[in-house]
Amino acid sequence: MADSLSNNLRVNRTTFRVCTFQEAEREDREFWRSQTPIERLRHVEQLRELNYGSEVINAGLQRVLAVSERARS
Repeated sequence: MADSLSNNLRVNRTTFRVCTFQEAEREDREFWRSQTPIERLRHVEQLRELNYGSEVINAGLQRVLAVSERARS
């Protein structure tokens, strides 16, 4: 993501509705089921960048190799 993700996100505060937790869960499930798998993955990537920052995301995975010897019986 070329630009910082947090600079591009906006919250729509024009709509407000009160509902039960069960209704909110149902609506969340309906929303995510209506999204394509690619759109879901894009949202996951946005959340990862928001939580960890673009520097960590772009750094890649750390590789660790450990060798241990087993005692012979």
